[in-house]
Amino acid sequence: MAEHRNIELIRGGFDAFNRGDVDHLSKILTSDCVQHMAGSNRFTGDHKGRDNVLAMYGELAAETEGTFRAVLERVYANEHRGIATFRSTAARKGKKLDQQSTLVFELTGGKISDLDELALDAKVDDAFWL
Repeated sequence: MAEHRNIELIRGGFDAFNRGDVDHLSKILTSDCVQHMAGSNRFTGDHKGRDNVLAMYGELAAETEGTFRAVLERVYANEHRGIATFRSTAARKGKKLDQQSTLVFELTGGKISDLDELALDAKVDDAFWL
């Protein structure tokens, strides 16, 4: 049985993120997408619009000298929603990040329109980004 097309969409998004493929990410995010980031750190809050979401991804890469990875573990999706569990890893200023997280996706017209990050322990992310 073939995977649901939205599972393939999310898998492809994780792959593109980890390769830094901004062109692919631009194609799968709606222009008005929003990414909600948990915690109390420099990335916390709502990043509104594809350009702002992509800029945030660029900052994640720059701040970690390209070491930030989101390693996909599981993904589930239907026509309108998706859930992906993943492990975030990175190195920065002598610190290492290794955090279990989940993204909840809203899918509209074959694209990602909303992403809501849920970290297992937001304090781990906060300490890493200080």
